[in-house]
Amino acid sequence: MYPLNYHNDDNPEHVDNKEKIDTLKSIREKINWAIKEDRYHFLDILYPVLMEYARKGRFPDLRDIFPPEEIECLLADSINY
Repeated sequence: MYPLNYHNDDNPEHVDNKEKIDTLKSIREKINWAIKEDRYHFLDILYPVLMEYARKGRFPDLRDIFPPEEIECLLADSINY
């Protein structure tokens, strides 16, 4: 396992993580945050990705993907969903 601040683009794990984060960012940009069903659908996509990170024991910094208000919205939606 590499230290959390280690970045090596030749490391397959890092490339895979970068692709996942880029995919989440791309999907995030397409979400209409005013529509609850869109946010719930995004949670359906986000949950398995986060569970995969959990199995590896490392999580991405979600603040690199989402602004604070979207993180709060996702947390609230995850409770109500």
